[in-house]
Amino acid sequence: MEEEFEFSFSDDIGVQELQSCQAIYPKSSIDLTHKYGSIDIPIKIDTPFNLQLSEGSNILIHQNIEHLPPIVLTFSLPENYPYEEPPQLTLTSEVLSPEKVAQLAGSLAQIWLDYKDQVIFSLIDYLHEQVQSNLGLLIGTSLDVTNPELYYKYINYNKQCLQQEFNDSIIRCDICCNDYTGTDCLKFHSCGHSFCNGCLHDYFTTIIISGEIEKVHCPSFECTKKALETKKEYSSLEAWTMKDSRVEEIITTLLVPSISLEFLLNILRSKSTLDVDSNVDSEELVQRFHTLFKKAQHEFISKLLPRRLAECPRIGCEEVIFRKDLDERLVICRKCQHAFCYDCRRSYHARFVVCKKIADQGRTYWGVPHDDVETYLSLSKDSYEKKTLNARYGHNIMLRAVDDYNMEQKFNDMMTLSTSLMGCPTCSTVIEKTYGCNKMLCSQCMSHFCFVCGEITGPSYDHFSLPGGPCYGKLFFGMPGTEDLHENIVG
Repeated sequence: MEEEFEFSFSDDIGVQELQSCQAIYPKSSIDLTHKYGSIDIPIKIDTPFNLQLSEGSNILIHQNIEHLPPIVLTFSLPENYPYEEPPQLTLTSEVLSPEKVAQLAGSLAQIWLDYKDQVIFSLIDYLHEQVQSNLGLLIGTSLDVTNPELYYKYINYNKQCLQQEFNDSIIRCDICCNDYTGTDCLKFHSCGHSFCNGCLHDYFTTIIISGEIEKVHCPSFECTKKALETKKEYSSLEAWTMKDSRVEEIITTLLVPSISLEFLLNILRSKSTLDVDSNVDSEELVQRFHTLFKKAQHEFISKLLPRRLAECPRIGCEEVIFRKDLDERLVICRKCQHAFCYDCRRSYHARFVVCKKIADQGRTYWGVPHDDVETYLSLSKDSYEKKTLNARYGHNIMLRAVDDYNMEQKFNDMMTLSTSLMGCPTCSTVIEKTYGCNKMLCSQCMSHFCFVCGEITGPSYDHFSLPGGPCYGKLFFGMPGTEDLHENIVG
C-alpha cells in the first residue's frame, strides 16, 4: 500500500508564499530554509523573430527563431518581509539590454512599494505578462549578435525548446493512424509532417533494402506529390535551358538528399513495430542509401548534361564536380583539391599539351556524338531541338563540334579527290606523296605501305614485282614521264 503524502504549510508567512510559488511553478528553484529562490521567465515569440550574426555592417547569417534564453528572477526574503522590508531581487537576462533590465527591475520594486505585502507571485506574474504583451518593446523584432558562439548558443537553445514542445504534444501518425506522444515520433522539419518512430523505421528500412531510393523523402501525400513533380520538371530539358547559375542551383538541389543522413540514421535506429529486417545495421543502410542515391543522381544528370559533371579520378575520393565553364579543361575537386584534365582525367597539364580525350572516343566531336552534330546542323536556328542541344552540351561546345565536323567532312572530301594524299593504314597519319615511287614509309609508325592500294607491304618490293598481284608493275605508277613504262609492263 502506497504511503500517502501529506503536505502542510508553514506557520511562517514568508515560507508559505514560497511554498505556494513552488506548487504553482514546479520548475522553480526554491530554498525554504533560507527563504531564497529563482525562477526562469521563458521568452516565447509568437511572431517571426530574426536572429542574425553580423560583422560590421554585413549580415553573415540569420535565422527565424521562436525561443530565446529566459529572464531569470532571483529573490530572497529578509526577516521583516513582507510588511516592513521589500524582497531582495536580482534580474538578469542574456538578451535584454541593461537599460531594459533596469527598467523592469524598477517596476518590480515599485510593486512592493504599492502594496507592502506578499508580492513574489505578483512579481512573477508581472514578468510573464510583460514578455507576452510587450516583447516587441523589450527586444524588438530582431536580435543582432557579433559573437558566433553566442549566435549558435541561441540557435541550439531554440532547437531544444522546440523539441521539448514537440515531445510534450500528442501526434497523430498518418501511416498507422494512431496517437502518440512526441517522444515516440519524429518530425520532418522541412515540411512539418510527423510520424511515429515504428512506422518510419519500417518504411525506410524496406525501401532502402529494395533499392527504391527515389522514395526516401517525407512519406506524406503532399511531399510525395511534390517529389514526383520536381522529378518530372527536372527531367525536361526546358529546366536546363537557362544560365549556368540556375543550372548549378538545380544540380546542387539534386545532389543533396531530401533527408539528411543524420536524420535518416535516427529513423533507422528507432524501434520497429513489425521487426522488419531488425538485424540490418542502421549505419550500413544509411551508407547503402547514400551510395545508391549518388549513383542514381549522377546518372540522371549525365543523361541530360553529359559534360556538366566530372568525377574525381583520385582513388578513394570519387567526388563529383559541377563544371561551370564547359570550355575549361581544368577541374579542381572541391573535396580533395586534386586538379585534373577533364579530357584525359590525368593530373592537369599545360593547355598546349595534346592529350587523348576520353570523351572524344567513338565518333564524337568535343564530346558531342556524331548523330547529334548532324541533327544540330539540320535544325533551324530557333528550333526547340536546337536549343535543347545547346543546353545539353553548351552553346560554345556545339559550335566547336560543328567546326570540327565540318573540317572533317572537308578533309575527307579532299582525301577522296586528292591523288597525292593517303592515310597510313597502321596509324592513320596523313601522308603526302610529292615525288618518288609508290612504296611509302610512314614517318610516325615506320610502316611500309603501297600508295596505290593502301596495303601494308613490308620493307621488300615484292608487292610490285609479283605477277598477278594487284599492283604488279605499279612501283612508279603515276609518276610524270613513266606512262610508257607502265604500259609496256602491263602489256
